[in-house]
Amino acid sequence: AVVTEPTVNDVLYMGGNMSNNAGNVQIRNLVAEWSQTYDSGSNKAKRLVVDELIDEIHRSGGRFLARVNGAESAWVVVPVEDVRLKITQMFRNRRRKVRGTRKKKN
Repeated sequence: AVVTEPTVNDVLYMGGNMSNNAGNVQIRNLVAEWSQTYDSGSNKAKRLVVDELIDEIHRSGGRFLARVNGAESAWVVVPVEDVRLKITQMFRNRRRKVRGTRKKKN
């Protein structure tokens, strides 16, 4: 189903562009909050953390939406497996960013 009006709680994937939609801010804050647990966990624990973040967005009434190619106001719900991959990538990016910041301080 195509969504024409995302809500403020939706996480919007716009092909590399960062959205400041409340849902996107929330997922970035959750990744920051859970990053230590994620980074020190087993693969099973990491999966549980990612699922918790997905559940948290859903509990707030949000969905994970991607812009339909070439359309300004057409969005589709992203399959949960793709969402897991995107959130996992967010944790990796954060880890790289944090490590890069530490190296600069020394």
